[in-house]
Amino acid sequence: TNFTPGSSDWDNYFGIYPVLLKDGREVVKLNPNDYTKDLNGNSVDITSGLAGDVMIAFPKRGLRMRQNANILEISFTTNPNDSNYEYFAHNQDVFYVGAYQGFIDAEGKLRSLSGKAPTTNKTIGDFRTAAHLNGSNYEQFALYQLVYLQAIYSIKYNCLNGSKTLGNGYVQSNGSLKNSGLLNKQGYSFGNPSSDSDGLKFMGIEHFWGNAAQFID
Repeated sequence: TNFTPGSSDWDNYFGIYPVLLKDGREVVKLNPNDYTKDLNGNSVDITSGLAGDVMIAFPKRGLRMRQNANILEISFTTNPNDSNYEYFAHNQDVFYVGAYQGFIDAEGKLRSLSGKAPTTNKTIGDFRTAAHLNGSNYEQFALYQLVYLQAIYSIKYNCLNGSKTLGNGYVQSNGSLKNSGLLNKQGYSFGNPSSDSDGLKFMGIEHFWGNAAQFID
């Protein structure tokens, strides 16, 4: 109840953390203020894909959304099994979202790697196939996880106007997209409401809106 809008206390409450993920397993946790290093300050390979993909981990939290007249009430619980809450985003104890917009590598796999141009001009089916090539439980960004993150946004910022809090994101592309990783050292949340070219981060995810359009499966 003492949290302030936009505070990092919310990041701690939701328990998020950046990680290298390979074959569905965590390899090493990353420094949230510098994805190129682990928590001990050692350099980490986040570009080649050999060490894994850069993902943001979201531990299990319950979400409740209910209508009260013309008010939508949103609340969370850290209880992993509360019958008054739903856990649609979590079919396991943690779900992971790519820290970057998707890049399809030479093997046809959808990856989350730094220093890459996001892949475009593919169908939703193409991206689904590319995600599945990484192995069991890999998908492109999906609806329940998106709703969960949107609910986090409304709680964290006490606001429904993303342009006011984090800005429009990178929308002045003129057909040229930003490569991933430019915000590796900007913490969990970053944005410039007075600029349309700086990009943004939300809960550790670069270009949560802006830059390339994204499919939701």
